[in-house]
Amino acid sequence: MRYAPSREIAEDLLQEGFYQVFKDLKQFRGEGELGGWINKIMVRTALSYLRRQRKFGFQNSHQESPSDLFDGEASMLSDFGTNHIMKVLQSLPPGYRAVFNLYAIEGYTHKEVAAQLNIAESSSRSQYVRARHLLQKLLQHEKISS
Repeated sequence: MRYAPSREIAEDLLQEGFYQVFKDLKQFRGEGELGGWINKIMVRTALSYLRRQRKFGFQNSHQESPSDLFDGEASMLSDFGTNHIMKVLQSLPPGYRAVFNLYAIEGYTHKEVAAQLNIAESSSRSQYVRARHLLQKLLQHEKISS
């Protein structure tokens, strides 16, 4: 759901991902955990979908200062439930959402994100900063509206 624009597409991607898992199961060498290997396949499946749809929509990179990011992030997030945060995350543009998911949630480095998405490392950094900015604004707006 973190990569897909709708539940139906997420279900299709999940099915496609598990198809790849079972098709390539003989390639799993037992080095590392099976769950990690499956996770990589699921992420690659979602990114492949986004590439096919040409939905990344990355903007030209320009550096923003990380000091522009909000403080107290954990306290702001604690005001919302998981489902609500997922809904707000899904409202991000696909490129922002992909970089945010890969870096902040999946734990990839910006260098790895850049390689996965075929973008410059600096673009990964700036897209992440912009995604966090937008998430901050959306969550603050939701908090005020509540």
